[in-house]
Amino acid sequence: MRYPEDKIKEAILRPGRDVALRALGYFVESYSQDPTLMSLVIQANEMYGSGIADHLIREADDLRQSAESIAWVVDKLTLDADWHGHLDYLFDLLFKADIQLVVPHRPTLISAGFLDDDDQFFERRVQLSTFDQAACWSEFHMLGENAVEEGYLDPDEGDAIIEALARFGGAIEQTVLDLLAKDFDDDDAVGYLQPLVIVLAGRAQLASAVSPLVTKLRHAAETEDESDVDDYDDDAPHERRLVSPCIDALIRIGSPEVWRLRPPSSERPGPRLVVLAGAAAMRSQRPGGQALSRLVQ
Repeated sequence: MRYPEDKIKEAILRPGRDVALRALGYFVESYSQDPTLMSLVIQANEMYGSGIADHLIREADDLRQSAESIAWVVDKLTLDADWHGHLDYLFDLLFKADIQLVVPHRPTLISAGFLDDDDQFFERRVQLSTFDQAACWSEFHMLGENAVEEGYLDPDEGDAIIEALARFGGAIEQTVLDLLAKDFDDDDAVGYLQPLVIVLAGRAQLASAVSPLVTKLRHAAETEDESDVDDYDDDAPHERRLVSPCIDALIRIGSPEVWRLRPPSSERPGPRLVVLAGAAAMRSQRPGGQALSRLVQ
């Protein structure tokens, strides 16, 4: 039997930093979309001051934000002279939030010096958030074409386009599945865009993408012995560089299909898929609840 999540939420308000951080991490590591979590982080600040809240905020930038939580962050950044925490943590949280929640505070952030009035990335995110689905896909494919010409994909532009597309949720499902199924070379447009398609599948929480994502992990496992380079190394086989995005996407999806993932039997010692599929399945279920229950009791 799992330890009740409501009890784990209560532990976020415990005065001990380690307990609070572990309780928050239980939700953060599985990309929980529970809208009440950030309010607990704010409560911790009000109860214990920035000494504990600073550590919580550093871990909270992937939490679901609300108009109220963004207003609180902006207030701390611009008005609260008693805030002694790291402003960088607040700033990171602010700009990982839904851009439309931040737009109303743009004048305040500019006047306080936290945002340039001609910040191109901010304005690009705002612009893309107004595009319809067809326009967003057009920008996505143009990004791939530009990457082929320049030999480099602009990561900021990619993040902004994925943010815009993810808001369409299930409406983009078939296009994402078609892109995941395409054959590609490392240096063609689909090759450059493949990691972003995987990220998009996770952000949109497309349960139908679980099977193709697992297939990509299996291909990655097959390349395990071909090179000793790190997954993030530019010299790694392309399949290897898709490993981290695939795991992240599976955790975000967190569907029953992910929970049931089990590594296939293999004669190879310690195949990567044991770690890859197992980690995604375990973290999507947040199994740390039992261990955490012993810590917070």
